[in-house]
Amino acid sequence: MNPHRWTISLFMSKGTDCTKLAPIITLAPGTTITHQVAPGAIIISVVPGAVYDFTKEVYWRLTTSDGSTVLYDIFAYER
Repeated sequence: MNPHRWTISLFMSKGTDCTKLAPIITLAPGTTITHQVAPGAIIISVVPGAVYDFTKEVYWRLTTSDGSTVLYDIFAYER
């Protein structure tokens, strides 16, 4: 079965530097989140406090304790 895929679009306040955003992520026990800079690229763990450039598409994969996965394509735009 293919994982669900979602797109998240963030509209940030004017003056926000969307190339240097550090999201706050809270995960349920047994859940992991990984990051790819592009489809097919090396997968790395998402590190709390890490800074991401959301002006380019960011790909995250969330995996739950039962092995279910959800893919997220994330963008941020300055208003």
